[in-house]
Amino acid sequence: MNILFVYSSLSGNTKKLAYALKELCQRPSRIVSIEAYQDTEADVYVLCSWIDRAKPDEKSLAYVNKFQHKKVYLLATLGANPNSEHGDTCRQHMKDIYNKSDILGIDLVQGGVSYKVIHMFKQLPSDHPHAINEEKLQYYASIKDRPNESDIHTAYNKLKNKLETVTS
Repeated sequence: MNILFVYSSLSGNTKKLAYALKELCQRPSRIVSIEAYQDTEADVYVLCSWIDRAKPDEKSLAYVNKFQHKKVYLLATLGANPNSEHGDTCRQHMKDIYNKSDILGIDLVQGGVSYKVIHMFKQLPSDHPHAINEEKLQYYASIKDRPNESDIHTAYNKLKNKLETVTS
């Protein structure tokens, strides 16, 4: 089985995750950024994006049609807790967006929040849901190095389990 990892990354979190998963993957695999993707054939596409407003990032969304009727494993990093209501919303959006693909699985992985996004949040009025307060600053500081080794190995085990169910 030939696997192609395709990633989009803003802060480096998703790129880090994609490369780590490719290294752990014990199957023939390649990796490419979404910008460099050119209709490369593979048995399975591991699509690695980052979440923006509860959906895959804009660059990833621009390529959704390229993966219609193909086996995909959807993976995304996000700054919110993956096991939250927001995480559930993100997974549902991913399922809806890639509804013409053969989705093998969907996984969300904790990532840090980019400094650009934090700076943008600092500009918001205090009554905005994403406005910065001390609690949010502490949370962002606590996740700044995510995904960590534990996150990567957990994500790999989920991916590996799904790949074991696939026949080329």
